[in-house]
Amino acid sequence: MSGPGVDLTPVGAVAPAGVVLHSGQQFVTPGANGHVIRNSPYGSKRPLYGWGDLFRPGKTAIVPGWSNIHIGVSSLNAVPGADRRMRTLMTKYQKKFNCLEHCYTFHNVGDEDMWRTWRELALLPMNSGPSSSPAQSPRQRDKGTGVKEKADTPCKYACGEKRRRASQNEVTTADVEASFGYDDDVDSCANCGNQHSPFMYTIKANRYLTHNRLLVMDDATKEHITQFFVQRCTLLEHILGPVLFQLPPHFPKTGEHVARIEAVAACLPKNIRVAVEFRHVSWYAEDTRELLQRLQWAQVVAHNLDVSAGSVHVDTGVPFMYVRMHGPLGRNVGDYGPLILSSWAKRIVEFVRADRDGTDGKVDGAVTPKREVFFFFNNGDSSVGGTTSSVVDATCLAEKVRMLLARQRGAIQGVDYVDVNSSESSCNEDDRRTVKETFIISD
Repeated sequence: MSGPGVDLTPVGAVAPAGVVLHSGQQFVTPGANGHVIRNSPYGSKRPLYGWGDLFRPGKTAIVPGWSNIHIGVSSLNAVPGADRRMRTLMTKYQKKFNCLEHCYTFHNVGDEDMWRTWRELALLPMNSGPSSSPAQSPRQRDKGTGVKEKADTPCKYACGEKRRRASQNEVTTADVEASFGYDDDVDSCANCGNQHSPFMYTIKANRYLTHNRLLVMDDATKEHITQFFVQRCTLLEHILGPVLFQLPPHFPKTGEHVARIEAVAACLPKNIRVAVEFRHVSWYAEDTRELLQRLQWAQVVAHNLDVSAGSVHVDTGVPFMYVRMHGPLGRNVGDYGPLILSSWAKRIVEFVRADRDGTDGKVDGAVTPKREVFFFFNNGDSSVGGTTSSVVDATCLAEKVRMLLARQRGAIQGVDYVDVNSSESSCNEDDRRTVKETFIISD
């Protein structure tokens, strides 16, 4: 039931054929600190995908040049630190991610100022650039004029050096930029210091509607829909992604429940994109796909140990895919690891490229919307050293996607670029780290 040419078979917690996973992963609950992962599939490399420190900035979960790929986590609780004010959390979060699955909208849901604050926080200046390191604030240098100028960013130097080498080998600039994750002219490396993917929220529908009311349509439900979707969600304007409807396990597929879904859909604004996550196995059927196709809703690709059928992508005709990963060891716990995420990275790239390859973004002469992926990790109840599984997995997945996109353009194989660690290179330590983290990936 997946889209034409897109292989999105279940990968769940199963490694690719012939690959043996690190089978000893487990989690323990030592006390107040919650679940701690032991024997992570990342091994000693796990800290590389965390938040970083003063000496080594953490990698980001952003895919530069591909603003239609959104990878994040399901809660700001994953952000470390004693200061739990939302502005502080969002400032740190945006150094690593360009999207958030915001699941706490039931707090003061009617407060218009709160929604406006979320929008303002999403527009905070971000330090993220095209490399996998978020700490790229420009260095300053004095050319002897008494005026301090911005130095070239590591990305700018590395791209310039690669362009020079590429020209000797007749490799195109597009291929060079693709190795840094760029694909569109507007995201050219020449402008990379000022380019980043816009931050977006996906909003989880209030539990009042999905769990308490079970989508029963009456005056109270209509009032809630008007307030939440018409008056509040629209305040986020262009930074609003899909709205997530997560239905409870005790909401099986019946004629009555189908009618409730249709009634809710009829009341929603037409510009609200919806992704629905079913948690009862009865919904995973062909007539559900037909229902969602009529409504133009996406069916969430959800991996959890309770309903394995949910990890299959179902093409309902909408130009976006919404994925939620709830944990390989149980509800909200466990590291997925590099091997599993490599398989998911392939599925992401296949999906977003499906509207470019062969059709050139057009169907019967009409321009089709660019395909988007919203991919969130909800396995934030386990950690190592204070870094949650969700953060580590999201960062690793983004790295896999970046590398796969670059390899598909042939840039890495086609460019004989300078060894940044050699004596011939003029790269400083920041430059070396940037190039290393952009090109080197190992499991």
